Amino acid sequence: MKGLLIFFLITAAVTANSCYSDEINMKTDAHFSATYSTDSTHVYFVAQTRAWQAAKGLSAMPDGGKPKELFKDVSLYSYDIQTGNLIRLLEMGQLPYSPVRWKFMIIPQGNEISFSLEPLSGWEKEIEYNPEMVTIRNNLDHVFLISDKGEVTTGASHFPAENIRKTELSALHRHINDLPLSSFGLILEKICPAGEKRYISDLVSLSNTSSYRRAVIEQVVAGKDKNTIRSILEKMNGSIEELSGASREEMKIKEKKNLELLKGMLGE
Repeated sequence: MKGLLIFFLITAAVTANSCYSDEINMKTDAHFSATYSTDSTHVYFVAQTRAWQAAKGLSAMPDGGKPKELFKDVSLYSYDIQTGNLIRLLEMGQLPYSPVRWKFMIIPQGNEISFSLEPLSGWEKEIEYNPEMVTIRNNLDHVFLISDKGEVTTGASHFPAENIRKTELSALHRHINDLPLSSFGLILEKICPAGEKRYISDLVSLSNTSSYRRAVIEQVVAGKDKNTIRSILEKMNGSIEELSGASREEMKIKEKKNLELLKGMLGE
């Protein structure tokens, strides 16, 4: 009987692990509430950053299934357009639901902003369905006054709404998409602990996702000498050339930025 129980426990563990893809996706999406500072030198925005493994097999039916979340964070940021400097102004943690189900209000004034958030359906209605929202409301249902240095206090009301000048998301993403993944909390060793040898092997063999490989380049390869970086670049190109037809061309497109990142480390 004991042996049968162990068998079932092992089977359950294997089945649970096989419900998700081995590939790790990483992404940061800015919310459409993004706005310019009053002098247009900064953009203030809320972004959700995630790392996840997609459901697979029966778990993915009928609509893709629920992914396995490895990392999730929603934060308010300030981005300096001239210097490219990013500052996290307020961390909201793992807000439930997608950011599109939240209303974020960002209003600049001088070197400060006022900021608030609430569910689109209102706090009371959400609390009816999800009691955990009580804690979130207690922590975040305020008007936050935040300086450009990240000093946070609370206030009675927002700054005047006429100060809002919305930023186009396409323009904002052009800026932030090239920032290191670690800027948004995507730390490879925390999300997917493995040895350096495994990371580099995955990279040169084109295993896992393009965003995973980018993390390896930024967080592992960047600390290597030029000869090692050149060898990695050559092996990646070799792996691409081993592919055939459409697969090769698709991989070239996928890995264009990663290859450029490696070439930049070589000064090419």
